Amino acid sequence: MKVKASAPAKVILFGEHAVVYGQPAIAVAIDKRATVTLTSKNNNTEKKEIVLKALDLKLEATINLHSGKNVILANHHDKIVEATAKIIEVMKERHDADWPESMEITIVSQIPRGAGLGSSAAISVASTAALATAAGIQLSKDEISSIAFEAERIHHGTPSGIDNTISTFGGAVYFKRPEVKNFSIPSFSLIIGDTKKERETKKVVLGVKERKERLPHIYNPLLDVFGNLVDEALQVLTTEPLELETLGHLFNVNQGLLNAIGVSSLELEQLIWASRNAGALGAKLTGAGAGGSMIALIETKKEQNVSEAIKNAGGEPLTVSIDTKGVITEEME
Repeated sequence: MKVKASAPAKVILFGEHAVVYGQPAIAVAIDKRATVTLTSKNNNTEKKEIVLKALDLKLEATINLHSGKNVILANHHDKIVEATAKIIEVMKERHDADWPESMEITIVSQIPRGAGLGSSAAISVASTAALATAAGIQLSKDEISSIAFEAERIHHGTPSGIDNTISTFGGAVYFKRPEVKNFSIPSFSLIIGDTKKERETKKVVLGVKERKERLPHIYNPLLDVFGNLVDEALQVLTTEPLELETLGHLFNVNQGLLNAIGVSSLELEQLIWASRNAGALGAKLTGAGAGGSMIALIETKKEQNVSEAIKNAGGEPLTVSIDTKGVITEEME
């Protein structure tokens, strides 16, 4: 058996960090994907194992599968391995999953790691879908997202759940625990600027938590403003004709709030201000911050100017479109 599953990256348009504290956020899937290919290998032995490979991440590890629900790891130095083991464990517990043969899993990703674009979630969602198909289990998209969320805990500690949700369902999502609402979104152009500075989301999220606990009377009102801004953005995004200038202004306000809670960085600010000066209608970081990526809202005629400005400021520009499909699974043999 050979199974291929892929899931898209995401950008958070509004509400990152505040979403962890019960405020809403808006995210969209973009047309960059992580692909997981699973191949069964009949080794004619009682020992069953998964060989996990991700050449672009320089990762190769072995997960030993036993008849019980425990998963034993060997030779791993990456959270992707732990996350994959977690997916297997949860599928055993919830769905009594079993895989009759050893398997090889190959991961190929178009999504820069540590860039705030949901790389780990896309891999977890695609891995969940592929492993379920190989075990002969039909999972709903809600179930795929739920299992991938458990893997996201390995990567990020206390994830919001927005990354695995948008990667599973695609399109645009208004997310406020426990509500997830897909909505139609008009066409507009975004440029991603990757600072090429990796950071660990878990540390950034914990930093916000520590500052909030130290200054709750400052942070709690700020988080409420995040929520108000997201609701205003939803109104703008669902009203025709789309007011691009208003949307861009909301990008800038959101960036000011993110700066206030301490998650921006010099590298991000350089790309953000370069984009604005080159004609972007608005620009902000996306994801955890402290490195990673920013996004710029542009008119099509400004695409080249903004891309060049991001590159000249030390970033890597990437023009993207919205992905409406979410996770896709294909059984090849």
